[in-house]
Amino acid sequence: MKKRVMSILLTFCMALTLLPTTAFAAHPNNPTPKDGWYYLRCMGNYLNLDANGNAELHDKTNTPEGNAKFRLQYLGSGGLGDAYALETMDGRYLGVDKASNGARVKALERSSDNNHFLSWQLCGENKPSKDICSMRLMANKDMLLNASGQQKADGTAIILWSHIDKWACPREPVPDGPEHSEFRFIPTDAPAGATVPGTPQTPADGWYSLRFDVHAAYSIIDVIRSNLVELNAWDCAMPWTRAFYVENKGNNQITLRIADGRYLGVGTDAVSDYGWKVAAVKSPFLWNTYSESFGVANSHRKYSLRPASGANLVLRAYSVNYDLGNFIAVFKSKGAYGRSEVIFLGIEW
Repeated sequence: MKKRVMSILLTFCMALTLLPTTAFAAHPNNPTPKDGWYYLRCMGNYLNLDANGNAELHDKTNTPEGNAKFRLQYLGSGGLGDAYALETMDGRYLGVDKASNGARVKALERSSDNNHFLSWQLCGENKPSKDICSMRLMANKDMLLNASGQQKADGTAIILWSHIDKWACPREPVPDGPEHSEFRFIPTDAPAGATVPGTPQTPADGWYSLRFDVHAAYSIIDVIRSNLVELNAWDCAMPWTRAFYVENKGNNQITLRIADGRYLGVGTDAVSDYGWKVAAVKSPFLWNTYSESFGVANSHRKYSLRPASGANLVLRAYSVNYDLGNFIAVFKSKGAYGRSEVIFLGIEW
């Protein structure tokens, strides 16, 4: 009888392995957080950043600077589960330099090389309010963000550490983080100076490279051919074809001059019946720019661009796949969204 029961259990587990799965099964406590600003609290103490940007527990409720605020930003789902980023008040992101036990969690600048170390999966740890989550690194979901040494005193370092979940079968883990990895998301107001997406705002005059704010290798706006503007990788693009000089023209308008003297503008090639391809044009072309970040001041440098002659159009990548050579176009859109958010990266030229 015992052998028969074991045989049935083994057959059941083998059948489960044939089912399509993601890295984590659906969890009844999964939270449904919304984009916005939060305090993060672990075991009654607050997550803050020290002078070097390292994350630690430190209650600053009664200090002039107060506790740090973090903006939760939904990044989408790439088949591995929903991914989130935690933006700091100065436009950096909470992440790690490497996926290893004891790695210090800190505020880092986002780049094409470290996106996977700045992305987190949130797993709900309480049923009633669904505001307590453990945070798992998207690059390695067996690793949790947690308080070092299971401590909660001021100065306790926030680190990355392995935690293997309970398993029903090898392909069906159930998220269940320990107490020192549980963070309560406490909604709060945006910091002073933070901008609201869609606020008219222009970058300062100067040279920039333009990159879509996505997790993709080909996210750089590049004048690859004679006058076509397409997606390319940073290392593949020539410095002079991915360099644009911003010149403010007043009234929330800028021009984007290419290194060869032409301008980023809109060409005459139509895309179906609701858009046109972006091109290198001879005459100055005016763009209206709008901040698309909740970040403080101008440190995040993320904007959407609309032709001054067509406010119902927004610049964006044509394809959601961000493949090499995908063209850039302007399309009819009421508001900006992922494919139209462009980061202005200051460069020397």
